Amino acid sequence: DSIIAACRTPKKVPFIDRDPEMFPYILNFLRDPLPQYFVLPETCHQKKKLLREAVYYNIPGLVKLLESNLSSFEQSSPDPDAPTARFLYITFERQLTYQENNVVSASYVVNGEKVKEETKGWFGKKGISMAEVESAFRFEISKTLERYSNFGYDLQHVDSAVSSTSLRSTTVGDKASFDHLQSLIVTTFLERTRP
Repeated sequence: DSIIAACRTPKKVPFIDRDPEMFPYILNFLRDPLPQYFVLPETCHQKKKLLREAVYYNIPGLVKLLESNLSSFEQSSPDPDAPTARFLYITFERQLTYQENNVVSASYVVNGEKVKEETKGWFGKKGISMAEVESAFRFEISKTLERYSNFGYDLQHVDSAVSSTSLRSTTVGDKASFDHLQSLIVTTFLERTRP
């Protein structure tokens, strides 16, 4: 039995102080241990962390699956941080803060991690030009997709959505000012088609 099953009694819930990032994988495997339905972590480093947890929890099926996957991956890839999943979703987000019609802040986010931020033009000064914004966002997308292309992934599908949110409205004398946030989200679907 796994350590989780061994600790469980009708009146006692086990307290486990282990890696919270890997625990959802442990639970998903225990719910449905069939390898064809189990989604492994993306990188070799994450798989090694999960293997350490699977050994700790004494889950032989998951240990075997990870050891097999890691040994075949390590023979074929020199980069330990290369993704190993067959399919990947990558989300790019561009967040623009406007003061009136002036872009004063731009943030670029890849898979939830801020990769670049710039601010310029608050309180009536010349802000960031849309050409700069578009160029920087295209650069972040192309840099990321090129990285994954080098790992054997090809772009299969792209989708996008735009949203705008009012931040605040201020009035000085008879002049009203409106600040808002605009987000452009681009979601890409990649498939590993080459080793």
